[in-house]
Amino acid sequence: MPKKIKKTRVSVTVAGNEVIQTFDGETLKEVYKGWKTEQSAIGNLHVQGANTPNNVLGLLEKHGVAGRGGVGNASDNTGAGSVIEVMDRILLKGNLIFENERIELLDIKEDLIYAEANNNPKDIPFRVPVLNSYNKALGKWDWETVRGHYRTPGYVQKRTLPTEEGGDGSEKEGPAAPAAFFNGQPPMWKALFGSNGLKKMTTELLDVIASSEVSIPLLNIRQAGTAELISKVDEVKEYITNKLFGKEFTKKDGTYNGVLGRNTLQTHQFKGDKQAKLIKMAAQIENIEGEIAGYKLNVTPLMMRKIAVSIGFTEAPTSPEETKEDKIGKSWKEILKARPSWTDPLKPKCPRCGSILLNMRGGYKKCPRPNCNYTEAKE
Repeated sequence: MPKKIKKTRVSVTVAGNEVIQTFDGETLKEVYKGWKTEQSAIGNLHVQGANTPNNVLGLLEKHGVAGRGGVGNASDNTGAGSVIEVMDRILLKGNLIFENERIELLDIKEDLIYAEANNNPKDIPFRVPVLNSYNKALGKWDWETVRGHYRTPGYVQKRTLPTEEGGDGSEKEGPAAPAAFFNGQPPMWKALFGSNGLKKMTTELLDVIASSEVSIPLLNIRQAGTAELISKVDEVKEYITNKLFGKEFTKKDGTYNGVLGRNTLQTHQFKGDKQAKLIKMAAQIENIEGEIAGYKLNVTPLMMRKIAVSIGFTEAPTSPEETKEDKIGKSWKEILKARPSWTDPLKPKCPRCGSILLNMRGGYKKCPRPNCNYTEAKE
């Protein structure tokens, strides 16, 4: 049985809708945390001023972000610092993955591929003094070519020796670089292009982004524009046409029963389809990465009726005689027909208002109108 992958789950509210994004980020998260710990433990041999980081991680964080010496802005913002910012946001801070971050990572990946192929320290030659080679009689050093780094023991020796001994007399010189630097593996290079370097993790993060899915537990449809978008989604049209167009969804006046349609629709789980773009537009999450994995719809009765009619439900036209005014008139006529005794000319009338008097128990007569209350005594 394949091992179940623990997914990263991010939940936010966008335009009143809960949006859940999941992706396979837990494995890379642990690798990345270990990489940051490793780089923060490696000191910077070239500390220059208060704004320069004192470890490799700090240098990488400012790479392509800050200018030389850690001051100002970099002229090119496609360095390692941009990758670290994106990875921190996605893997460590639990934020949503956005489309612009994927595009940015693709650009940086291409830059890293180019840099590895064209800027390998193994291919960069440096002419440096040979250690202990200064000939005082001749007043000159022997020189050699090294690759990967210039801070050899001979270079540091020349920089720190007094001028009378052939040196430069520098008092601010740091130590020589470790021997591994001269095989093309200085810390910055390993951090970027090593077996678990930033270039590899950039590719893996792009794979993580490709695995992302988006679900919307309940997509609220409150406006006509949103209803129009949803009515164009094939799986929504198919479900409503097949399940919500029966006689039970037609009201007595021939119009669509939006309440019943809404109540039935919001219980159905949609799976998402090739028209995910329309669903994202309706939820106002077009810029969020991930395929639509599922959603439910929460529609107002009015919007439900609009969707049904736009999809193809035919409402029976209202006849002219059934206007509001005619119904009121008809109701008044029906009332008069139901009480013919009020207008019977042969029955005694109220001397105050002219209404037909009612015969009451006890033998007396009374006017039926509440505002009159005329009573005729028993004969």
